[in-house]
Amino acid sequence: MTTDPMGPVLDILRLGGGRDDVFTGASLPQPSGRVFGGQVLAQALLAAGATVPDGRLPHSLHGYFLRAGDVAEPITFAVERP
Repeated sequence: MTTDPMGPVLDILRLGGGRDDVFTGASLPQPSGRVFGGQVLAQALLAAGATVPDGRLPHSLHGYFLRAGDVAEPITFAVERP
């Protein structure tokens, strides 16, 4: 039996919630116990993309990591519309 090595990654990219433009994401386990920054950026982009009409594509993404995230805690993404 072969398992898909991308399965856990794709599972992490499925965000929960969405009500009132607030989404929740989980994290992949990491040896350091810290959240991988690339994962957070991907989840943030998916959350933002879920709040715009179909066909709209991102043209830039900027992120600042002020402190380490804990893989044991869920991540909340609150999208602010202009």
